[in-house]
Amino acid sequence: MKMKTKNRPVSEEGTKRLSSFTPRPTSLKTPSFDSTRVLTGLILLAMVLVVLSVPHPLPLTLVVWALGMVGIWEYLNLIGLASWIRMGTALLSFSLIIFGCYLKDFPVILGALSLPFLCFTRSLFIFDKGPEEWPEIRNSLGLFVMAPLYLGLALGLAVLYKSRGEIWPLIFVASAVWAGDTGAYYVGKTIGKHLLHPLSPEKTWEGTLGGLITGATIAMAAGLLGRLFPWWEGLILGALVNISGQLGDLLESLLKRVAGVKDSGTLFPGHGGVLDRVDSFLLALPFYALITGLISLI
Repeated sequence: MKMKTKNRPVSEEGTKRLSSFTPRPTSLKTPSFDSTRVLTGLILLAMVLVVLSVPHPLPLTLVVWALGMVGIWEYLNLIGLASWIRMGTALLSFSLIIFGCYLKDFPVILGALSLPFLCFTRSLFIFDKGPEEWPEIRNSLGLFVMAPLYLGLALGLAVLYKSRGEIWPLIFVASAVWAGDTGAYYVGKTIGKHLLHPLSPEKTWEGTLGGLITGATIAMAAGLLGRLFPWWEGLILGALVNISGQLGDLLESLLKRVAGVKDSGTLFPGHGGVLDRVDSFLLALPFYALITGLISLI
């Protein structure tokens, strides 16, 4: 039984919708004040600060889990694989990853990643697929099993850091990503002229550079306040984390453009869906964990 969804892989109709996202020459302009976007951003910031300030990790775990469940829904609708059984499996797998991180139970975390594979093999027996359709099955398998991994890696790490009583790594990454997003938005709106990539018609190289400088600087300050790194190390790592975040933004843009939609959802007025709000964070936090983990081994 298929769930009704408006998002489908690109068809002739989707191709027409994509034309609305065709890049247009940019020019110098004054950034407009979007009160809805700002208000939503302030509410989200307040929510993040509250759950981070609570000593116990459970509030953050529940918030992260709830947002991730919506994000899984958005993702599967974007790739057009939102059947009830697949949706249920992805949500269960993601839930086990999050609460495995909360309990620091790594066998549960790793075992949860096998559920999408087990779920997908059922289609090999339930549906009569000939050899000519096997490549399509293979491609769908890759997109489907990525669902809990795409959101579970970063959001699970957020829970794990909080469970260990380490909130400054989260503040560092959030500073690099979200301060960078703000800098990129206003610099790009003000002086942006050179298109960054066709996937994101509103993004420019000038905005990207402005976001990089802003994100790295604010992250450096967070690193100093949290006594994580000396200033130069925080500046370099902040820049690298910001770059990984911007790549995460482009990855989500690819999913949306292929689906022929502008936003992944409508949960956050002025910002779009959950994926629109956390796309940069989904690559930035795992990258931060990888780099700092490798540094600790030296």
